Amino acid sequence: MRGDAEVKVEIKKLQEIKPKIPEYTKFGGNNWEKIDAQIRVLKEDMDEEDIDAEWGGPIEDIDTELLNSAEEAMNWVNGDPEEAPHVDWMSLVKE
Repeated sequence: MRGDAEVKVEIKKLQEIKPKIPEYTKFGGNNWEKIDAQIRVLKEDMDEEDIDAEWGGPIEDIDTELLNSAEEAMNWVNGDPEEAPHVDWMSLVKE
């Protein structure tokens, strides 16, 4: 489990990286919405039930990429993966 200080640092990194990446993917997916979901999971210490209540639902209505992004942040807080969520966004940074 990550400590409060480590989580706060990751929230800050996600907030800083957000304006440096394109808002939308070339397929129309919303990158910023996914980052916002990760930040919310970290700020509110959301668990799987919280995430499912917020972004789950009938399979035809689920944004799986958004759900996966939220779950990735939750999993990171719980110690797996080792790599923080912001690292996945680094390849999209436009300086």
